[in-house]
Amino acid sequence: MQAKLDTALKMMKENLGPALPPVMEKLHQKDPDLFGQHLVSKKFAKPEGGALDEATRALVHLAAAVASRSGGCARAMIHRTKALGVPDAAIKEALHIWLFAAQGATLEALEGALDELWMEPEILLLTAPGCRRSRRVKLAFEKAGIPFREIPLDSEEGTALAARHQVLSSPGILVNGRAVDVFTLFPGCKVRPEVLKKRLSEV
Repeated sequence: MQAKLDTALKMMKENLGPALPPVMEKLHQKDPDLFGQHLVSKKFAKPEGGALDEATRALVHLAAAVASRSGGCARAMIHRTKALGVPDAAIKEALHIWLFAAQGATLEALEGALDELWMEPEILLLTAPGCRRSRRVKLAFEKAGIPFREIPLDSEEGTALAARHQVLSSPGILVNGRAVDVFTLFPGCKVRPEVLKKRLSEV
């Protein structure tokens, strides 16, 4: 058994040269069983006569080493790919593919934050019957393509919301559960759609 481990370490040194991670020699000396287990894993990952050629295996191994933040292993695979005659352009392309995959993972992790950023504000419009200002505000929201939900002030829900948010006049505007003074959004008689959207994003 020890002779097989010695032969395996010798082959590693021949294949990887100075790029051989120092931990391999330490394992060989201090924990032969763990070193042997590593060889079993290698045989499983890279079976003799497998579907991939050696150069492709080395490139995949390189990308996996970078992804797992194994600097020593990555350096070893750079050495191995060069020894196999893999062009620098191919090595760079493998690393670019890893970077592309890593960026995809980062974007997936950002999804929740981006959803929050892009989320349309929830707008409740508390209106009174016959209120001309309510009609103008509704029309402005509709013209700007801004979704809102109209709630009559004299309804049970409207009365409760007006009391909770101290809405004293019509229309009352609630943006994401917070009361916004109508004159903050509509300081004049008319407001351009793009201006209304900008003001909404700032409240």
